[in-house]
Amino acid sequence: MDKLPYPELSKPAKYQRRAMMVYMDQQGKPKKEIMEQCKVARTPLRDITNLYKETGSYEDRERSGRPKKYSERDERKILRNVRSGNAKDAVDASAQFNHTHQNQLSSKIICRILKRRGGKAIRKPKKPFLNQKARKV
Repeated sequence: MDKLPYPELSKPAKYQRRAMMVYMDQQGKPKKEIMEQCKVARTPLRDITNLYKETGSYEDRERSGRPKKYSERDERKILRNVRSGNAKDAVDASAQFNHTHQNQLSSKIICRILKRRGGKAIRKPKKPFLNQKARKV
């Protein structure tokens, strides 16, 4: 058994721990024993066992919320556009995307996409002007 408490686990480890909790619950073990062995509080244990009884799965339910304005394909296209140098920044990428697509994306959304995909907001270092004398050296 891992020594980490349930909330600090990664997603795959959480699913394994959930399966163990449900299995122990089905075996008829006391809730207190399951809580101690799996390092989980009473409420999450209850929620996980109820979820399994309702759905037959340990997976989280689909989250509700507003649908995205862009697809995974659009996201890759924006990223490719910026990385290739066709767009110098999020504002430029937004303008190019909006010109060719029906749905409009703001530069803030483009920034969020770039950050999520590993982009960093850095300024290019200014290079000094090299005169003729400095170039010969």
